[in-house]
Amino acid sequence: MSQKDLQLLRREIDQIDQHIHDLLAKRVDVVDEIVKEKRKSGGQIIFPAREADLVKKLLSMHQGKFPRKSVFRIWREIIGATTKIQTGDVSVVVPVGDKPDSIVFMELAKDFFSSVLSFKKASNPVSALTMIREGEATFAVMPWPVDGEQKCWWRMFKDEIGEEGLNVIARLPFADEEIDQGHYEHRAVVVARLPFDPSESDRSFVVVDLDQDISRGGLVEKCKKAEMPPIFVYTSPGDSYLPPLHLVEVEGYVAQDDKRLRALEKEIGGPMTRCYRIGGYAEPPQY
Repeated sequence: MSQKDLQLLRREIDQIDQHIHDLLAKRVDVVDEIVKEKRKSGGQIIFPAREADLVKKLLSMHQGKFPRKSVFRIWREIIGATTKIQTGDVSVVVPVGDKPDSIVFMELAKDFFSSVLSFKKASNPVSALTMIREGEATFAVMPWPVDGEQKCWWRMFKDEIGEEGLNVIARLPFADEEIDQGHYEHRAVVVARLPFDPSESDRSFVVVDLDQDISRGGLVEKCKKAEMPPIFVYTSPGDSYLPPLHLVEVEGYVAQDDKRLRALEKEIGGPMTRCYRIGGYAEPPQY
């Protein structure tokens, strides 16, 4: 290939780069118009479920040699930057304690939210949720539930029921690599004062609060009868001050007023049994 041919190809790349930049600017202009209309009507601006469906759609359309992981990262960066443009002061709080692996949660947060958002640190998960409650941060990255943990952060959701309360809205990592699907050392969830809306494919978290003992197998069977197939059950045993609670990760989307929650309460029985959803996440795309 001659030097002249190389120069022509480089000019073509320059033109493509300019076109990409122009399209990004145009996308922001369109977003601005949408935000103006939503602010007039008081509508919600951030839609995690729509973001999940968008990324899945883009990955499904992708062809060619450009790495799928890079496609995912580019779009997460665009979405993160757009979120900041739409809402202004958006921040993410991450509990970074004295545990050696706590820094991993900050890396998961940056990988999901992009480099443009502000990141804050909290000493522990409870402090992080308090910052969300008091409006000091928009999102909190919380450790994945641990079975057998007595003082777990998801106990705090008992008084947060309702779409205006706290909800789990996403899982981190947001996407799985095809060769490593299901094999990860660290997971986390994103919590915000936003509704957990349905995407094309979801998983939900349901808390079961009861005043009687129930075996894990018994709870699994009752969830199945209530048409909420369980994926995993996390039990917080409680003590003389705290009652035992169960967190059930179930297949599909469960609404806050879902009839299946009442059906599960009926299956379990007992006057004090209460079942409520605390959010969930879109099933992760693969890259």
